[in-house]
Amino acid sequence: MAYTTIDNPELYFQVKTYTGTGSSNAFTLDGDEDMQPNLVWIKHRAEAHNHYLYDSVRGVQLKLSSNTTAAEIDMGSGADAGLTAFGSDGFTIGGDTDENASGESFVAWCWKESADAGMDIVGYTGNGSNRTISHSLSAVPNWMILKNRDASKSWVVYHSANTSAPETEYLLLDGSGATTDFAGYFNDTAPTSTVFSIGASGNINTDDEDHVAYCFVPIQGYSKFGKFLGSGSANGAYVHLIIMNYMQTLIMQSKQMIELIFFPMDLR
Repeated sequence: MAYTTIDNPELYFQVKTYTGTGSSNAFTLDGDEDMQPNLVWIKHRAEAHNHYLYDSVRGVQLKLSSNTTAAEIDMGSGADAGLTAFGSDGFTIGGDTDENASGESFVAWCWKESADAGMDIVGYTGNGSNRTISHSLSAVPNWMILKNRDASKSWVVYHSANTSAPETEYLLLDGSGATTDFAGYFNDTAPTSTVFSIGASGNINTDDEDHVAYCFVPIQGYSKFGKFLGSGSANGAYVHLIIMNYMQTLIMQSKQMIELIFFPMDLR
């Protein structure tokens, strides 16, 4: 049996570092493989700017900020436009200074939506009642991030390693609080290989408002989702990982750290 079903991670995940031009510009990904991204997560590297997310399910020009509760912003098509296109091997950014200020440095983490790579973007309209939402992963999601697009609401995070019963708990991507027990988010129901459950909370299920969920499944040799226990020591905690230089996101959970990792090209 093959160690991994993904021999070339660049077909599904790449990182682009670039210098802003101040005007519309098509940025090409630097990998050896062409990859049309479905999710582009952009951050100014040198200054205190917000994180901004664009995806192909919500559509171009529609940005969300993962470190704030702000509703989705339509950047329009003028000179200060945001992401205007998902290209065959990159993306196009307008003159928005948050993502393309002239001479400034930026980074963009780019994912291709694919069940093979364990990544699904789900858009849905809330109904204010406990319900299930279908996904296309054909496996149980280990990590989900959900956001109300139409209102100023927090980003709700599910992580399979959060607690012994993660479906009863949540973390906030835009907050620093510890994990909290609340049935209003995931209805105390674990996700399955076809659906995830949500409660009646307005953060992720406001009646007649649009929402988005980013869902991930670990793929051996490509992605991994876990946790480690902090020691408070300068020499620890030690976490043994295969070399990874693409992305590492850490979400605080009291004394524990939730860790989300995507491996680079063939350094496995």
